Amino acid sequence: MLKEEYRYKKSKIEEGYFIIKNQGLGTIEYGMRSAVSSSMLINTSKIYTAAGGINGDWVSYANLRSFEKANDGAGYNKDLVFWVKPNIYSDHQGLKSSVINYTSPEVYHFQLGLSYVPGQSNLMYSNLIGAALSYNYSISEDINYSMALTSEFAKGNLTNAGTYTNEEARNLRNELKHWNFGLNLKLYNLNCIFSYGNGSKSGIKLNPETKNMHYMNAGIAYHSDNRKLSLTYFTSGKEFIRTGEKKLSANELSAFAVSFEYL
Repeated sequence: MLKEEYRYKKSKIEEGYFIIKNQGLGTIEYGMRSAVSSSMLINTSKIYTAAGGINGDWVSYANLRSFEKANDGAGYNKDLVFWVKPNIYSDHQGLKSSVINYTSPEVYHFQLGLSYVPGQSNLMYSNLIGAALSYNYSISEDINYSMALTSEFAKGNLTNAGTYTNEEARNLRNELKHWNFGLNLKLYNLNCIFSYGNGSKSGIKLNPETKNMHYMNAGIAYHSDNRKLSLTYFTSGKEFIRTGEKKLSANELSAFAVSFEYL
C-alpha cells in the first residue's frame, strides 16, 4: 500500500519535504534532507558518547589552524588544512540544498541508496550524485554486523588549466570523487567500528594542488542501561605538490577521544 507524507514549514516549499514509501519498491524523498551517502555512512558517529567524540564537538575546543578564524586561533579550515571528521564530502561541508533520495527495500540483507542534488548547491558543485550500498546481518538479537560503501560524484567547475591563488580558487572546485567504507560489529553491549575514506583532490582547487586526501576512523564503545563509554580515534592526511615541483608535502592530523556518560 502506498503511503504519502507531506510536511511544510512556514509555507516555504524549499524548507518542506515529501516522502513516498512503498514496501515493495522502496522510499523516495525530496527536500532539505541528508544525502544517502551521508545517512547510510558508517563511522564512529554511530557509537560515540557525550560531546567529546571524534564526531562530536571536540573541534570546537581544539586550537586548529583556520583561515576564517585566524585572529583568535579557534576552529578549523575544512579544505585548506586537513580533514577533521570522518564524514563524506557533503556532510563534512554542510549540505544546505534540496535533495532527491531513493532507498531500496532490503533484499538478502543488502540495501541500495541513490541521491541527486539538482542544479548548483551551496557546495559549489552542480548535479551532485550520491550512492550507498549497505549489508546488515544479525546472528542473534545481541550479535550483528553491518558494512556500508558510500560515495559522491560531481564534475568540477574549472574553466581552464591556469594557475590560481588560494583566494581566486575559493569558487573553483576540482572533480568530486569521495568514498567511505565502514564496518560495524556489535557484540552484546560492545560496538566496534572501523572506517576509511578517500577524497583524492576533491574540493577547492589549491595552489599548491591537493594530490591525496584520506582518513581512517576507529572506535569501541560499551553501552549499558545507565553507563556509556566510548574510545574513538581519527587520523587524516592531505598531500600537496606545487606547480613545477615533484616533491610532496603533507598536512596531517591525529586525534583520539575518551567519552563517558552516566545516567
